[in-house]
Amino acid sequence: MRLSVEVKSTLLEHFQVIFLQQLLYPSLLESSDIDGGSSVAVLTYLRRILESLDHPDMINLILHYLLALPDSSASSKAAPPRPKISAARRRKSMDLATMMASKTDLTVTPILFNLVDLILACLRSRNQQTIHVTLQLVSAILKRHHRYAIITLLKTEVLPSRTVNRTVGAHEQEIEYLMDLASSIGGYGNFDDTYENILRDTMVRLESHPCSLKLVAPKVSTNNHRLPAIPDSLPGAPRDVREHTLRMDDPLLNSILDLLDGFFMNPVETNLSVTETIVDLAVCGYMSIEGWLARSPSTYDYGDDDEGDDGTTTAGFTSTAASEAGTQLETSQEPTEATPTSTESLEETKLLKAMERCRQRPVWNSESLPRILNMLKRLCDQVNNYKNSIPRFNELLQQRRDAFHTADSILDNPPPPPPPPPSSMPPPPIRKNSPVQATPDRPGSLDEIMRTGSPSKPSGFEGSAWSRHALWY
Repeated sequence: MRLSVEVKSTLLEHFQVIFLQQLLYPSLLESSDIDGGSSVAVLTYLRRILESLDHPDMINLILHYLLALPDSSASSKAAPPRPKISAARRRKSMDLATMMASKTDLTVTPILFNLVDLILACLRSRNQQTIHVTLQLVSAILKRHHRYAIITLLKTEVLPSRTVNRTVGAHEQEIEYLMDLASSIGGYGNFDDTYENILRDTMVRLESHPCSLKLVAPKVSTNNHRLPAIPDSLPGAPRDVREHTLRMDDPLLNSILDLLDGFFMNPVETNLSVTETIVDLAVCGYMSIEGWLARSPSTYDYGDDDEGDDGTTTAGFTSTAASEAGTQLETSQEPTEATPTSTESLEETKLLKAMERCRQRPVWNSESLPRILNMLKRLCDQVNNYKNSIPRFNELLQQRRDAFHTADSILDNPPPPPPPPPSSMPPPPIRKNSPVQATPDRPGSLDEIMRTGSPSKPSGFEGSAWSRHALWY
């Protein structure tokens, strides 16, 4: 057992020295996207590694080195004693690795320029293909190795245990806002089916996220026995993910929103990658979307409680309904001298008021909206300007939708393969001494053709005479 652990650690050390320090990191550092450079190939190569590799120690080693993460406390502990039989072999291997490491240029290390710096630089590139593959790499890290991203690639804040949550009324108000934006663009009018499909797909992605295992796994077995705790981190990985949110000054978020701002000038691949990355940012079960994707509860403004229901606030209706509900609860119970009864009625009244407060919609203020919601509104306004300035815009847009739906239907239901050609009947057997009769479909047997050979070419005199004869006629 100790020998296998020693061999494993030795191989990982060689992997870091030979592959990471001498091959992968220099390739990332020297890559360029000018005139079809190597950035696309190198970033795609790294993304394929992170998507296909399932070995936790190698993933931890790659991301720890490229993201310049500090060594964990576990690695600083004293290693177990190694057997003497492999001491010479290990010393020889380490001497070889040290010799190869001494030949490399150690002036530039991931501490000075790491993978985060490369990603942010590539997102500002003028090459659309470089931006596309960089967003794919970011999505791969967020989907498969999210715990590494929240301490390096993203600027996050850990939420306190007691925080203000988003209310039901604010949630319904934001959903209606997004649906109004979608309906203003036009298209198919059945948005309920579209919304249900989006919810179903998002639920699948949320449940399959690696950070969501502890959230969706049952805590109690069928026999009401408490199950053991599920390990939330891989060996050597960063600490367990806690509830967090993105900061508004996050460089990666602002770079993605800058790309979203030029939506109508971007290629289709870039827009698809941008939307995919935004979904991957929010799909973690421990990620709070308040503040950067939805309104922060600290900015809710319910206005004056004496106002009526004007579509944006229902404060007056809420307080009236709550008081009426409290009055009904108090009148339905007979007054007694017992104090607990009056206390329970007061608690029920407070509960009803809190429930009505949750259903209340705050005043819609564009200044309190996050950047992404204002940007979506601006893009939809730009579509409306296109409708007013471009003739037959709706018809052209519908033709493009039909073309995309046709392409999707062809991909979902491919046509059946063509039937195989009918097998030709084999030629009848030829008797040994029977003369071969040539037909239009069958000029003769192979032996006869080989015996007769190819037709001889006409001589120069015959050829010239034939050509003169043809010109004459």
